[in-house]
Amino acid sequence: MNLPDAALATSPTTPPSLLQRFAASRFGQALVALLMAAGLTWLSFRLLPALLRFWDAALLHLLSWLPLSDAMAGRMSLELPLWGEFETPAIQLWLAAADSQAWLGNLGGAALLFLLASLLRPALRSVVRALAGFHLATLLLQAASPLDYDVAQHTHHLAVISIGLLLSLPLVMAATHYIVERSHERRLLATLMIAAFLVLSLPLKLLAHAALLQFMSPLAMPTLFLVFGPAFDILCVSALYAWAITWRHHAG
Repeated sequence: MNLPDAALATSPTTPPSLLQRFAASRFGQALVALLMAAGLTWLSFRLLPALLRFWDAALLHLLSWLPLSDAMAGRMSLELPLWGEFETPAIQLWLAAADSQAWLGNLGGAALLFLLASLLRPALRSVVRALAGFHLATLLLQAASPLDYDVAQHTHHLAVISIGLLLSLPLVMAATHYIVERSHERRLLATLMIAAFLVLSLPLKLLAHAALLQFMSPLAMPTLFLVFGPAFDILCVSALYAWAITWRHHAG
């Protein structure tokens, strides 16, 4: 061993400071994650008016490209405790009441989809049959108790849930700190990625629901809301979160 190596080997290492030990501790990491979540939540609320203007502009632009007769973009308000009036984007669209042809088309389509599912692979077959069975069940319920088919309320409720997911996302991501430990930079990047998905998908989802309701008749409204509304959002968010978890296995 030469002299420089010997000097390096015998030189004492500087012990970490109290602040460094606290930052590296599990409690310190959780505290940083919580502070980051609080900051992102505050920022989300501050940016909400700008996001509403973005969604309004996006809906107006996309509506000009779609053959939706009499569809109009607007806003609807919701009174929240400790918040006051809470506005969300919505699409106003008049739908004619379902006639016998619409009933037969929906019943026949659901039954045909259930039968054709036998041609699919087992995993996909179960999903398609569950979807067809669910739609048949909603049709029976609507026959027993007709619903008030209001596209504006339908899209308003979709927007409320999506915005709720967006505002609660930072706290949810912070709560997963003890489940999967990741660097704060990766957690921040994953949070921003999922938030971007929720922001960009909202106007597309509202337009897709309005177009499908006009094409399929209002009888599809319960199925669209319960299957391709909040449940679909949570499924996509979970998939993006699961993908973000894999980032910890690649370098870093």
